[in-house]
Amino acid sequence: MAPFFPPRPKAESIRTAICHEQPSDSNPFVAQKTLWHGYDAAKLAERHGWTEILFLLARGELPSPAQDRLLNRLMAALANPGPRDAAVRAAMNCGVGKTSLPTILSTGLTVRGGMAEGAMHIEAAMWFLAGQLPADPERNVEAHDHPKQLVDDYRRFWQEHHDDEVVALPEIPPGFGLHYGDRDPRALELLRLVGDDRGAGVRLALAIEGVLAAEETPLFLTLPGVAAAVLRDLGFSPEHGAGIFLIAGSAGILTHGVEQLPRNWNEYPFWNDKAYYNYEGPVPDKKVEDVA
Repeated sequence: MAPFFPPRPKAESIRTAICHEQPSDSNPFVAQKTLWHGYDAAKLAERHGWTEILFLLARGELPSPAQDRLLNRLMAALANPGPRDAAVRAAMNCGVGKTSLPTILSTGLTVRGGMAEGAMHIEAAMWFLAGQLPADPERNVEAHDHPKQLVDDYRRFWQEHHDDEVVALPEIPPGFGLHYGDRDPRALELLRLVGDDRGAGVRLALAIEGVLAAEETPLFLTLPGVAAAVLRDLGFSPEHGAGIFLIAGSAGILTHGVEQLPRNWNEYPFWNDKAYYNYEGPVPDKKVEDVA
């Protein structure tokens, strides 16, 4: 007897240009063969690595050896944001609080999705390097002062529109600034790793850095700025770039959170450190009975 499948409630179907599933002869809900952008998924898994598949899914074609090498270096550099990072600290708090494993990772990724050195910052930096903050079709990308035009246009745009968004854009052009009051050493290290594979995006980012570094208050490329430039050179959209930034950092977020699972709650944070936090509220001399 043939299996019974209820009729579809609607005639519409899921549409995708990424994944094609060839159904089994015996069960239309089981894929006998899966193609990703036309490539046999099983053969891809045999012959290609993780970053190649990541590139394929986003771009529609496998990367060249140079592109795969660059993406590998970027993913490695971003793999562990470290315990100073807000997303990692969020995951560590979840771990010491004995929350479930999926919560540890998802909480860390939620924090890393924000504007403060997070995925939203990467996306904004990629739009900025693309000349879309703000867009100006008359801007001459070949002009010698193009980097300065981008900076001036962004600052004017920020003054006019920084209150328009639910999450405001940073006052400093995204991808640039200081790291704990100094030049970001992580950005310099990533630039070193990129080496001779610097594309137009990285070169433009360095030119913009030259403009900002010459000002009265010097500013420089940050790690998110270099990452955004590299992702742009690899041809990723700002949305995909933001997502890849999240994927890369998930390794460190997960491991730091899991590390805290066996710890006791009074081991973290560091309660015996009197300088851990300072109380700045009212003098604690009120009594419950004094409240009307």
